[in-house]
Amino acid sequence: MAEDAQAHKPKIIDATNGIPGVAPPATTVDKFHAPPVPTDWGFPELNVRVANFAVDHLSEKIGNGQCWTLAEKALESAGAQPASGYVFGRLLPQSETWLPGDIIQFSNCQFVDVEPHRRSSITVGTPNHTAIVYAIKDGLVTVLQQNVNGDKHVQTGVLNFSQMVSGNLQVYRPVPSNGRPPGSGLKVRYSLF
Repeated sequence: MAEDAQAHKPKIIDATNGIPGVAPPATTVDKFHAPPVPTDWGFPELNVRVANFAVDHLSEKIGNGQCWTLAEKALESAGAQPASGYVFGRLLPQSETWLPGDIIQFSNCQFVDVEPHRRSSITVGTPNHTAIVYAIKDGLVTVLQQNVNGDKHVQTGVLNFSQMVSGNLQVYRPVPSNGRPPGSGLKVRYSLF
């Protein structure tokens, strides 16, 4: 069963797997501070704009403070197609690599960390949570998000997707405002049970 769950893990880019400089040094990121995503690393321009909108607003409340609002306002600021419900652009197939500026939609995702003599778990999305990918390094995904545990300020968070044991998530790539409508094309859900 564990092998099946591993087969369904999404593909994420890591600074150690051939694309140098995907993540700024971890020492430069804390809950309310992070450097902008560089524009010269070859990421799609819309992705960089979406991620940097959130970076530029760390420690601020965007709109009503809901997680969805951060993603919607980031898309709007970037000149991307607006969200349609919980659809934030082009749905990425499971095989496609995540990049900074991609938007993750979580639904009841449980992450379990088992350390000697201690077990902890968190649920992301009860029932839903929206976050923007900021960086991936050493298998950890740093996201930009708001409305976390009642804190409606934009902040970073770090998730280890190898510890995800259940739930559904969808990952979207921003598309130009004149691109195909959100939700058109292939529909894929990542599920772990």
